[in-house]
Amino acid sequence: MVGYQLSPEKKEEILYAIQAHLEQKQPFLKQGYTLRNLAEDLNITYTYLSFIINREFGMSFNDLINRYRIEYLKVLLNKQGFGMFTLEGLAYQAGFNSRSTFYRAFHKLTGSLPSDFLRHLQDKKSA
Repeated sequence: MVGYQLSPEKKEEILYAIQAHLEQKQPFLKQGYTLRNLAEDLNITYTYLSFIINREFGMSFNDLINRYRIEYLKVLLNKQGFGMFTLEGLAYQAGFNSRSTFYRAFHKLTGSLPSDFLRHLQDKKSA
């Protein structure tokens, strides 16, 4: 993939398109959302998009999508009334398709377990 040359303007345009699409349309909430889906959504070739994500975000597509899912989950956890759902139920709502994938991604991206994060959040709210 060394052959891809990006002008600074084109790079910024593509990065903005990726971020805007993920933040506004939230396709990561769909379980099974793939790099091919994102490439189709943005009308960018699959291999080129993979190169951009790896190079510019410094992570794989799966890590990028999981980061958005975890940030979405954190917003849910900070809302009133989240306690009526299980942590796994909220993870499914955020687009994760299994408990193990959720726990692994959460730990990889935050450095803590979801239950530890939740406990810290509850302690913070009660203080």
